[in-house]
Amino acid sequence: TGLSTAVLRDRQILSEDGMVSILISMDSRAGKLLAKPVIISRGFVYMKDSYQLIKEAEHLVQDALTKLLMNKTTFGEIKNTIRDTLGPYFYRKTKRNPMIIPVIMNKKQ
Repeated sequence: TGLSTAVLRDRQILSEDGMVSILISMDSRAGKLLAKPVIISRGFVYMKDSYQLIKEAEHLVQDALTKLLMNKTTFGEIKNTIRDTLGPYFYRKTKRNPMIIPVIMNKKQ
């Protein structure tokens, strides 16, 4: 069975540039973040050596989402904002394009 080109492309990105998960804890009803975003890196940068890079990235995402959440928005827009914020930042700082995986934990009443 042949693997799809999308799967092969994803595997190539993962092997070359790694991945970054970003955990967002929010209350979609209130339209606000419940905690600071948390970034976890796998195969992209060593967390210990890249403390400043990760902290700055978390801060950038927090600012972008705080601005976005001032108006009504969708989970799709939140994920796109995260990718659009982190992608260029990581590339500028490291010349690498990790796969960015937003994980949104939404508090439901």
